[in-house]
Amino acid sequence: MTETKQRKKPGPKPKKKPIQRRRINEIINESGAQVVIEPPKTPPMKHPGGRPTKLTPEMQDRARLVVDNIMSQGGSALEVAYELGISRETLYDWKKNNQEFSDTITKGMMSREIWFEKQARNNVNNKEYNTGLFGLYAMNSVGWSRRDKVTNEVTVSTTVQEAANKRLKKVEDE
Repeated sequence: MTETKQRKKPGPKPKKKPIQRRRINEIINESGAQVVIEPPKTPPMKHPGGRPTKLTPEMQDRARLVVDNIMSQGGSALEVAYELGISRETLYDWKKNNQEFSDTITKGMMSREIWFEKQARNNVNNKEYNTGLFGLYAMNSVGWSRRDKVTNEVTVSTTVQEAANKRLKKVEDE
């Protein structure tokens, strides 16, 4: 009969002894030597991480042309991003991290709002122009608001509710 040897399970690795800083300091002080501890040298980073940016000087020139062309006709930042071949998030990252690009987008947003104002002014008396649709688009894309209208609607709906309650009470009393 052959005996099978049982393998011993490896136990925990022996712990390294902690550096005895006090003893090291004593030796240094006794010898009178001056010790200069320098931090370890790290190699310079080639790139801070992630994909390199596509925002080259050529892309900034192209972006300037695209922004001027699209936003001066009422286009949005999403359209600009699409034409540049980037995501909306990338466009906003570039705007946040690059002052020149930020200035370009800001100028584009101003020209976009001016376009909306001109459209409204030029079509005030045009009966075929869909002012309601234009108003919704302008409110959502430029940030214009109709707070007075919302307040009036709440007041009207409250009045309608009160009238309905009175009518219901009158019907119940009959």
